[in-house]
Amino acid sequence: MTPNSTPNAQRNMTWGTPRSTPKNRKVRKDIFEEYWPLEKVNAGLADGTLKQAVLRVNPFCREESYCTVEGLSVDVLIEGRKQNRAFDGDTVVIQIFPQEQWAYLKDPILSAEESEDEIDELYIDDNDVVLSVDEDDEDDKHSVLSPVKRKLDMTSTPSKSKKGAEREKDRPTGKIVHILVASHKERNYVGFLQPVKTGNKNAKNGKNGKNEKNEKTDANKSVPEPQQVAFMPADRKLPKFLIRTKDCPPDFYKDPKKHANTFYVCNFSSWPGNLPFPLAKLGKPIGTAGEILSETEALLQAHSVDTSDFDPKIIAGIADTFVMTDADLAERKDFRQTRIFTIDPATARDLDDALHVTPLENGNFKVGVHIADVSHYIQPGTALDAVARSRATSVYLVHRVIPMLPRLLCENLCSLNPSVDRLAFSVEWELTPEGEIVGEPWFGRTVINSAAKLAYGHAQKVIENFEDGVKEIEPLAGPGHKATDIAQDILYLHSMAAKMRARRYENGALSLGKQKLYFQIDEDYNPTGFSIYVQKESNFLIEEFMLLANMSVAKFIYNHFPENSLLRRHPEPNDRKMKEFLRFCDSIGIEMDTESSGSFHAHLQRIPEAYPHLEGVKQIVDDLATRPMQMAVYFCTGDLTEAQFHHYALNVPFYTHFTSPIRRYADVCVHRLLLAALTGSGKGLWSKSAISQISDNCNVRKTNARKAQTAGDKLYLSVYLKSHPITDDGCVVSELGKNFLYVYSPLLGLCTRIFLDGFDVDFEPKEYKAIVTKKVVKEKKKPVGGKTPKKNNNKKNNKKTEKKEETEAETETETETETETETETETEAENENENENETETAAEEAPFSVTLRPLSTVIVHFTMGTQRPLDIKGTLVPKLSTKNTFNIQ
Repeated sequence: MTPNSTPNAQRNMTWGTPRSTPKNRKVRKDIFEEYWPLEKVNAGLADGTLKQAVLRVNPFCREESYCTVEGLSVDVLIEGRKQNRAFDGDTVVIQIFPQEQWAYLKDPILSAEESEDEIDELYIDDNDVVLSVDEDDEDDKHSVLSPVKRKLDMTSTPSKSKKGAEREKDRPTGKIVHILVASHKERNYVGFLQPVKTGNKNAKNGKNGKNEKNEKTDANKSVPEPQQVAFMPADRKLPKFLIRTKDCPPDFYKDPKKHANTFYVCNFSSWPGNLPFPLAKLGKPIGTAGEILSETEALLQAHSVDTSDFDPKIIAGIADTFVMTDADLAERKDFRQTRIFTIDPATARDLDDALHVTPLENGNFKVGVHIADVSHYIQPGTALDAVARSRATSVYLVHRVIPMLPRLLCENLCSLNPSVDRLAFSVEWELTPEGEIVGEPWFGRTVINSAAKLAYGHAQKVIENFEDGVKEIEPLAGPGHKATDIAQDILYLHSMAAKMRARRYENGALSLGKQKLYFQIDEDYNPTGFSIYVQKESNFLIEEFMLLANMSVAKFIYNHFPENSLLRRHPEPNDRKMKEFLRFCDSIGIEMDTESSGSFHAHLQRIPEAYPHLEGVKQIVDDLATRPMQMAVYFCTGDLTEAQFHHYALNVPFYTHFTSPIRRYADVCVHRLLLAALTGSGKGLWSKSAISQISDNCNVRKTNARKAQTAGDKLYLSVYLKSHPITDDGCVVSELGKNFLYVYSPLLGLCTRIFLDGFDVDFEPKEYKAIVTKKVVKEKKKPVGGKTPKKNNNKKNNKKTEKKEETEAETETETETETETETETETEAENENENENETETAAEEAPFSVTLRPLSTVIVHFTMGTQRPLDIKGTLVPKLSTKNTFNIQ
């Protein structure tokens, strides 16, 4: 939690620092401000002079971070040492400076300069309708072994108002005075080891730091190894760490290149106030960089995903097979004779939801949603429950799943596999042919026996062509069930779901579509191809009934337990960012109404009609529309007012997660609450504080899982592009910056940032345009005599040097630089009479200059990035696109 030790006490924790300081050793001064005492912090929070927030570090520039403070429309900027040793994701207490110390916001347009730094990513998962949206579609910026190379201008210079007066500073700034929840102490960090330089006080005396008198006597002396090794995290939001040399491989300083490409894990130890970098303890190596399985393990560790095997004692306590008992039947409704089936992705092995539909004589239907009764197998307070609670979610990657539960449960005993008895928790409604509810839903524990395991493709085939669909289902129908009956049930459900979906959007729901990639891999897990996954009617069929079940259960448990129910909410969008989005839409001539989620959705759906000739505009606007959105989160109902329960995207007052208990612990908790409500017992009921803690952990784990999945997709795409680079001549510009563009690539199905290295950019934000010009190769003259002087191949350019801070009295951290070796090639003289003073000009590329605006089309070459974390790299091709374009010459 919060560090309580004083800087002097922390100083004794520094490796290699004796408790008594020798006279000839200077005492290091504190670099960071001491944390305020908790009593003072609590008083400041109570009177409003201090604010609590979660720190978000800019992935493009670690020196910049932001805090969202309730009541402020603009995030608070925390820079440099004012971050006071806090990490991204820590819950901190900040003091906001007086306005005269504030900064200036950038010009009020939606440019890419702010898009990755302030944004609270929206994540509304499969049962929340709005698809997941990435927080960080950034391109490669800097090496894991060097400091940030590009700093984005998040503030602007003061501009004049129409009357000529300088506008007021509008970007709040502040400093961190206390860390309430130091989440960084619990994380694993992945990165590489790097040597640090040995300080030499005589460096200025002569060659190699030796004066002539001591050169002979020092020749036989060996330079002592530094006491620390630098640990360079792969995550751009993190500082470097210092590791004790004795904890590293014994031969590290003898042969550091041997370990240069090895991933290691480290854990935070401490960060004394007198050191520029935190101290950490080195963990195990996890593989070689560049190998896809090692890269995958590294990203899982980096996002704190528990990949350890389940304790054998836990596995031993689970029965290998399920045997139905009289007690099970006595307390459950028997649905085994009802025609129930599952519809899932073709590769799914954890089947946690099934449906049935039965026509009634009055023309209505009985429709049931049956969810695996995981809570039957996971009793509160057990070791298995503790593991599930800690993991909180399964993590789905391209080639593997890290399950929340042992596979014996999630793929066997709990999974609603066909033709076997399974325990379920069910919701049943009477629905009209239009999908409207008649009366109250029925909730209860049940026993089912699935008639068929179907994939989305099977259901889609039935929807598109009934007879062909029947032929595909026939081999899958269980004993006593006909393929024609199952196919007819699919059509009944599809008909109702389509009307329910249309009505839901008419009533104000919002959906922001995001395309997802589907990869083909070989036996070594390397990608051999990819495609853009397209959702169809069969996906929406399942989605509608899962949504209905979640909403029904949410209302039911809240009515019984108004103070300690676990629900899910989606707050209103950020008002300032929404205004910026509207200004952007206005700049490209798109009419947009965001007064409600419903009007927002309706206007988004009209975009393809406005730009039928330009592919990708809808995807671009959807991507930008996520910027103002906030995250959907779990919460305890006793912590908020009922007005705050509202789910913005779904536009419903009550929502929760009930339908995926095999892969989400929140759903297990909701099952227990539902059972407690049905039985009138306190079993499965928690206190308000316990629900709050579970909600917080589920939110953190869900975010980590999403980030790991996103990083995994980027990894596989970048590895594929390494051997199969793609040039997309139809990329559409969505945003402009001083040295980069944001583009949508139809071939890749994503929006990404590309840097304009090698181009001169005249960026005019108020005009929504940038004039991009290819840099011209300059003339090179031969000196008199016809000889070219040798270049210094060790010359260092573009130096990015961190301020040196000693890590010990005898050592210092290595100065970070980028090194570019200058090379020059001379062409042979074509003229035999060439004299010594004649100039020689290098071949120049064809001139290229173009004015770009949002929706301009450009050509981009995509390949694997060379820096970490692995991602795709886009390079602007200096040619005009022949696709439909808004380029202005």
